Amino acid sequence: MIADRIWQLLAKKINGELEPEESAELNTLIVQNQELFRLHEQLAGIRDLSVAPVGDKAAQERSLAAIKARLGETDDTAPEEVAIPETTTLRLHMRRWLAAAAVFLVLLTGGAFYLLSGRGDDSAERTAGTAFNEISTTGGSKSRVNLPDGTFVIVNAQSKLRYNKDFGKKSREIFLEGEAYFNVQKNAEMPLVVHSGNVDVIVTGTIFNVRAYPGDDVVEASLLQGAIAVMPHGDPERKIILRPDEKIIIGNKKAISSANKKGYLVESQEERMVITKIKHQPTDSLVAETAWIEDKMLFNATPFEEVAKRMGRWYNVSVTINDSTLKSMPLTGSFEKEDLTEALEALRMLVPFNYTIVDRQVTISR
Repeated sequence: MIADRIWQLLAKKINGELEPEESAELNTLIVQNQELFRLHEQLAGIRDLSVAPVGDKAAQERSLAAIKARLGETDDTAPEEVAIPETTTLRLHMRRWLAAAAVFLVLLTGGAFYLLSGRGDDSAERTAGTAFNEISTTGGSKSRVNLPDGTFVIVNAQSKLRYNKDFGKKSREIFLEGEAYFNVQKNAEMPLVVHSGNVDVIVTGTIFNVRAYPGDDVVEASLLQGAIAVMPHGDPERKIILRPDEKIIIGNKKAISSANKKGYLVESQEERMVITKIKHQPTDSLVAETAWIEDKMLFNATPFEEVAKRMGRWYNVSVTINDSTLKSMPLTGSFEKEDLTEALEALRMLVPFNYTIVDRQVTISR
């Protein structure tokens, strides 16, 4: 079970016996649960505590009291007693494992074990008490963010990005609403986790793009270099590993129609996950998923409705299509320096339609 594995790794970390790959595994498990993350931070000082020889009953009680103080426990709940053979000497590795066992007992009797059962998934609860830096962008704009660990992020229009103020010290955790391009500084012992929509993206060092605008029917993650793990939030059993030039689209079955089902398909009762290959432009090697960082918008057999959403963010306008047939019409093309009217006229060369522009509202009809 995941809970058993977490306790094994925590005990080894307290004892200073954690291998690098185990450290990366533990960090991945911890960042998936904010309550467990805070618990882990409370445990961080345990290794500095000493465990007295077993024969010294008073010293044992002082050690347990110190552990409880680290965890913010009161004396109202006494730890479960453990029968230990009488002796005045104890080898170092046994002392370490007894320290880990003592921590486990204090947590268990204090009720902390429930954190490993999957409770507390709500994002508001997960971020409570944590200080964040926040970057927001408006329509028609983007922003570059240089993070303390050397990672940089380019945030697309109408997006919001938050990261913990102690980013890179004990964890690397980002919350994204909208779209962003990530170039992540490598750190195998401290994976970076992006929470976006109902998806978690876990990386140690790589280049990728995530698009998860509120109100959109799908979440997309596109990998350019390295490797990333993508999974529905709180569901590590359904983790998907992406390789370079792969993209995953996650959405409900209605949003991901048969027209999108090209590539490897994973389905559940609630949603579909489709993995496809990223297409590079033959002329300049740009890909549609990240062309926006070069001030270009590419679309390849993209439904008109989706193109309209992107144009709305690109030109900072609201675009409404009043015809269902037009909404599903696939379009292929690109914009770079065109203004709004030039872009609309270019689209009319692909498919006939009428449009009006009133203030910042664009209405498209037959």
